[in-house]
Amino acid sequence: MLQGVKSALSVNLVKSIWFNVFYFGIKGLKLPILIGWNCKCDSMGDRKSVIISNNAFKMGTVCIGIKKNPFNMGEGTTYWSIKKGGQIRFLGKCRIAKANKINISRQGVLTIGDGFTSNSNVIISCGSEITIGKDALLGWNVTIIDGDGHSVMDEAGNVINRHRSILIGDHVWIASDTTILKGSKIADNCIVGARSVVNHSFDIKNSIIAGQPAKIVKENITWNK
Repeated sequence: MLQGVKSALSVNLVKSIWFNVFYFGIKGLKLPILIGWNCKCDSMGDRKSVIISNNAFKMGTVCIGIKKNPFNMGEGTTYWSIKKGGQIRFLGKCRIAKANKINISRQGVLTIGDGFTSNSNVIISCGSEITIGKDALLGWNVTIIDGDGHSVMDEAGNVINRHRSILIGDHVWIASDTTILKGSKIADNCIVGARSVVNHSFDIKNSIIAGQPAKIVKENITWNK
């Protein structure tokens, strides 16, 4: 009961109403997205920038910057930025912890599956396409980025480091201090070890992936959330 009271008090109701009505109009009064107190909305995009599956459109489906459990390692500002033309799609329940940073550029599409949970200080930066399957678990200080942050040109002025999509399968646990780089693919039911750097595709399900750069270190495993 005490935990429930703490969670309720951590919701900024006024900002939550404003946030939902901006994206969903009157329908947004159902408050499918709850926003914490220390959440900065730098850019909201447009009214088509956030989509929630119809079967998940109910109060509290998505929680952003709200402390939901005792193992939450951050108290900093949660940052939300979607440029016009960018989009985030929630396919079910989603818990984005305090001090997370969500950045979606123009034409970027971030899809988050049902049962997503992150710890604090997670950065997701999407300039093209990032897809995260259902039941994903992200530890603290995880970075997922499908670009390089700045353009690199050749002698003719042509950009040579374009964004490349990222695909993270269902029931994937990404442990703390891990970086997932552009072009990465992680199969279903995998674990990515702490402090790993993933920069290519891993197609074998039920594997442990670890290292800098990451490689498969064990197969035929499973894990419980």
